[in-house]
Amino acid sequence: MLHENHDGKMAKHEGRMKIIKQREHKQETDYYRFYSADGNSGFSFECDKDGALTSSPSAGFFGSTTSDGDEIERVYENQKITMIITSPNGEISTHEFPFQGVRSSLRTWIEPAIGRCNHCGTRVHLHDPLDNDCEGCGANYNMSGQEVRHSMSPFNDEPYYDDY
Repeated sequence: MLHENHDGKMAKHEGRMKIIKQREHKQETDYYRFYSADGNSGFSFECDKDGALTSSPSAGFFGSTTSDGDEIERVYENQKITMIITSPNGEISTHEFPFQGVRSSLRTWIEPAIGRCNHCGTRVHLHDPLDNDCEGCGANYNMSGQEVRHSMSPFNDEPYYDDY
């Protein structure tokens, strides 16, 4: 079977490419120590699942100045964070953020399959449902590794827009 390839010439349709790495669903759990005065907003620091910090709070966390000129000092302790705000006129206010516990967040993602181009052997990442172009020769493959006409080809009646 013949089809028009990327440079407008007729070429033999090779069908499905060889998949060298299957698509994988991945997930990872992140943990953080959470400090809050109201239970919703506050501060958090990366930690392991047992609550041991995995990195130190940055230096900018401990001392900074707001656009209004307020000096902010934060004192980090294991069970609370105390924020001391000194306004330009010398007024001092103190806010405490007690430790609320270790919280977690699950991240999920999909790593696309990788296949070998039927024409030039270049690795092609199959991340898009319709159009995955070979950087070596311009051949186009769908997410399943089937060689297809590009969705924006003048031979397709309706263009496909990447808006999913």
